[in-house]
Amino acid sequence: SSVLPGSQGGFTELATDGTTAVALGRNGSTYFRYTSTDGTTWSSRPPINNASAQLATYGGSWFSVSSSGSYTSADGVTWAFAGNSVPSATFIAGSARGWLSAGTADINTSADGLTWVTRSSSTVPPATNHHFAMGGGLIVDATEIGIFTSPDGLVWAQRFNGNTGKP
Repeated sequence: SSVLPGSQGGFTELATDGTTAVALGRNGSTYFRYTSTDGTTWSSRPPINNASAQLATYGGSWFSVSSSGSYTSADGVTWAFAGNSVPSATFIAGSARGWLSAGTADINTSADGLTWVTRSSSTVPPATNHHFAMGGGLIVDATEIGIFTSPDGLVWAQRFNGNTGKP
């Protein structure tokens, strides 16, 4: 194990399941991954794939999604190619309700992280940058145009307008 070098830079994703932390990043055209079980000592690992990836963990399952496909892991250390790619995924999150990924124009949902359904643009908040949090029976989507909530990822209500600063 080695201490995470500050010169590596370019970290793009970080997730933890409470036991293992995984950090992904890119330095120029080189992709890298580090793991840690204590947050202090980090081990260099081979990249999950050679593409910018999104990373999430929930309930003992890890998922990484990129333009080159979906990858799964039971421990955040050893990864397997799952084969299917989530369309235009720039964000992924998991909860007891399932998995969500978002792109610039769509939201994808999955019960198992392997089979995905792309939701039509008419059911998605009209934003280009989605950032999800899930809990308490709600999915919250913070975007450049406001904050939206949904009980299921299909029907959304705007709760705060980012342009006016009002609910």
